[in-house]
Formats: sequence, structure tokens, C-alpha cells
Amino acid sequence: AHTFEAVASEHPGYIQVSETNPDYFETSRTKEIFWASGSNIAWTRPNEYGNPPTYEYYLGRADQQMNATRVWLCHWAWLEWMPHQPAKGTNWLGYGGLGYYNQMIADSLDSVLELAEARNIRVMLVTEDNNEVFPGKQKDAWSANPYNQINGGPCKTPPELFSNAVARRHYRNRLRYIVARWGYSPSLWAINAWNDCSNPRPETLNWLQEMHDYVHGLAKDWRPMIYGTNYSYDA
Repeated sequence: AHTFEAVASEHPGYIQVSETNPDYFETSRTKEIFWASGSNIAWTRPNEYGNPPTYEYYLGRADQQMNATRVWLCHWAWLEWMPHQPAKGTNWLGYGGLGYYNQMIADSLDSVLELAEARNIRVMLVTEDNNEVFPGKQKDAWSANPYNQINGGPCKTPPELFSNAVARRHYRNRLRYIVARWGYSPSLWAINAWNDCSNPRPETLNWLQEMHDYVHGLAKDWRPMIYGTNYSYDA
């Protein structure tokens, strides 16, 4: 048996949309303005800076000069992908296809968020990008995507990701896992869907609204959550 005492926290809180001006962010407890400034550290690879080139290296050099960063769950760090892709210098262990979440990647993200918490850095977590729906045989393209029908997924083509009911269900499951595992952390600033994409179709906008509402519903009454996208729209 263990006992503990809950006391008021001195932490400024989660990041939320400002209650007085929705064009800005603020901390949930102290209501201080949050102006994000930092580096987009999407992932780290052997040919990049640092020895070894890890988030310890990058975030350790922040030295109070940045308060935010952007981390990708794709490109060598998918949470969900197909196993055994022939990529030189890449560790593909831990992948099992659709519905299986790579626990080595999840463990690494645990560490990234812990580092961010220790340095008062907020993380925008990116869940996927446009490479994953590109044609071709590349390791990060549609041919290796677990949602692809040839890999046992529900979709014949990339656009079906946004219209297929089974695909939507699997994606909601992944979002639920993300919120359940990392939603505790005040360093999780926002979830950011679909990097480097533009001109969404109506079904894509509908999909984005559904996922936005779903994530916000999961976090309702226990923490503010911000869900957005890099989709740009040219009217």
C-alpha cells in the first residue's frame, strides 16, 4: 500500500487557446501568454549534428532560448507502419501493420516528452505527412502504408483514408492511444495532422473536423487539447 498527498501545483499549466483573445495561446493555470518559439526537430538521424544525434543533444542546447519544438511520428519514427521495409541504416523492428503501435517508438517519445518537461519546452506532435500517400515503392510511400489494401488495410487508394469508415475507426484508435499515453504531459502542446498537404477535398475537411472533435472530446474536463493540421486551403 502507498499513500500520497495532492497539493496545488506551481506549474503554469497546459497550453490552451486564450480565453480573452482566441488568436493567441495561454497557459491554463496562470493565463500567461504563450508565444511559441523554437526549432522544428522532426526526427534525428545518423548523418545529423550531435554525437549521438539525439533529442538530448538538441533539447539540451536550448538553454532557455526556445520554449517549443515540433516532433514527427513519421519518417523513421512512425507509431504505426508495415514491418521489414528494406531501408539501409533504419531499424524496422517493432512494426506489425495496421492497429499495432511500435512500443520502441512510443518509449522514445516518452523520453522526448520527459526531456521537454525538464526544460519547459512544449511539443507539437505531428502524426503523419504527405510522403505516406505518395506513389512509388519507397519505404515511406503508399506502397508500404498499413492502410493500403495490399498490406491488409481497408483502402485501395490514398483518398479513401478520409472516406472509408474502417480507416477512420483505426485512425481514431491511434489518436485515442496518443491521448491516453501522452495526454498527461503539460509539454504536449498540440497534435498536428498531415504535414505538407494542401487543397483538401470536402471529405478531407469533414475528416479533420471529426478527428478534431474526437480528440477534444477525449480530453474534455481533464485538460485542454489543441488539434490542428498543416492542410492549407486555397479558396
